[in-house]
Amino acid sequence: MLLITGQKSIFNATTRSLHQAILKHCADKGKVEFIEVAGVANVLEEKVCSLLAAGVVDFVIVLLF
Repeated sequence: MLLITGQKSIFNATTRSLHQAILKHCADKGKVEFIEVAGVANVLEEKVCSLLAAGVVDFVIVLLF
């Protein structure tokens, strides 16, 4: 499981808490990752779109549940 949040996101603390709760109950902690993107609130809007526009990446697949 990969959790991604922006450093300035209003849900940053919530995402961190979720990560800690998952780790607490997960048998294989190596399958749980947490990434905090520095300097942004909305990772998809502020980082992914700028990478696409700059030609750094060709495409991004996003699954939201």
